[in-house]
Amino acid sequence: MILAAPHTWIELNSTLFNQNVAAYRKILGNTAIFAAVIKSNGYGHGEYQMGLLCDANPAINWLCTSNLSEALTLRALGIKKPLLVLGFIDEDPRKALHTQIALPVYDIATLNELSALGAQERKAFSIHIKIDTGMSRFGFYPEQALAAITQAKSLPFINLDGIFTHCAEPNSQEYTRYQLDQFSAVCTQATAAGIDIPYKHASNSAVTGAFMADYPELNVARIGAGIYGFWHSEIIKKQIQEQHPGTQLQPILSWKTKVGPIREIPAHTPVGYDRTYITSRTTKIAVIPVGYYESYDRKLYTQDRFVLIKNQYAPVIGRVCMNATIIDITDLQDVHSDDEAILIGDYTHLRAAELVTLIGNANPREVITRLMPSITRVIIPELTTHAQETPQPAQRKTDSI
Repeated sequence: MILAAPHTWIELNSTLFNQNVAAYRKILGNTAIFAAVIKSNGYGHGEYQMGLLCDANPAINWLCTSNLSEALTLRALGIKKPLLVLGFIDEDPRKALHTQIALPVYDIATLNELSALGAQERKAFSIHIKIDTGMSRFGFYPEQALAAITQAKSLPFINLDGIFTHCAEPNSQEYTRYQLDQFSAVCTQATAAGIDIPYKHASNSAVTGAFMADYPELNVARIGAGIYGFWHSEIIKKQIQEQHPGTQLQPILSWKTKVGPIREIPAHTPVGYDRTYITSRTTKIAVIPVGYYESYDRKLYTQDRFVLIKNQYAPVIGRVCMNATIIDITDLQDVHSDDEAILIGDYTHLRAAELVTLIGNANPREVITRLMPSITRVIIPELTTHAQETPQPAQRKTDSI
């Protein structure tokens, strides 16, 4: 058979995205800066598509990336909002000078290098200094922070626009408050020294809802997982919903494909590599054109793995192949080649938070960030309800880049 193109694609629900953003904006109030984190190909959702969604949403003020190269790509694609790099300066930093991109500084060597480059270009870099309050990844220790802040403030081609830290274990109230207290102390020291720092941030999706209100000096929230519809954990979900009743998040991503060839095989027939599955009856099977090359993890061949076709669950049988997966459609009604099949979505058995347990993990980001960048991402304007018949692929608002 010949499959209509594309044979697999990812849909991003703009309605749910905007609802997730609104939930966090309500928590933040109207004055705090909402910085949406779209690093790592937009957590697997597509950096360009997420950039478009964020640019179009007035509740979002900044966008954050991990690396300068990601920020420059977004600029080249036409994304307009201010950008803050949180991790590595992996391109010539002078490219950030004229593109409204702020850079992180977490050591004196970087600070001095940026100062020298700014002098050469006769233009000041916007920087945010990273404070290491307990992650041991990047940053100045709290006892080093004031000296670094003072030096940055003294340099003519450095604009010290912010300081920030990152919380290592939001599920631990004790350790999170320990980190936030250290960061708050640095902010107090800077103020006492007469140093004005416009932006101070330590809040991710978890900390924003559960802790930020207790630290009024924090005026920026970096929201990553939450805008995509993921709770950091059940512990954090409970805390946020207790403090902010009615807060709900919904995953915005659905990964879909097409049903390929269909046929019947007799009982006692092995299926797939290593014959890990043997049919117990005459079985109607279908092959779908995605496998572990496309990021459909090879570990997902357990009895708890399903694909959704016309609101019916088809079990995955046999091992996932490199470019194909076999499913059992014996008990499904009215399934045909070229029908739409859902691999990941906001359905029982198909949520990333459930799938990740099948590969021995608890972090749904490890499922979604691995989705192959070359898979087409499309933005759909409206919610497709679970009660509806499975629709045809939605009209595309954007294509993959």
